[in-house]
Amino acid sequence: MFTEEGRLHRPGESSSLSLSVSELKYELTPGEYRATISGLAAPFEITGK
Repeated sequence: MFTEEGRLHRPGESSSLSLSVSELKYELTPGEYRATISGLAAPFEITGK
């Protein structure tokens, strides 16, 4: 048995979630990545320092 978290979005609504990459155990180099959390995924890009 498990509980699956969900969010309801009505048309035109949005939400956001911020994650800090500074807490990672390694340094990200420029490139395209995909963050995943609880089965959800979102693309992001590192462009430089």
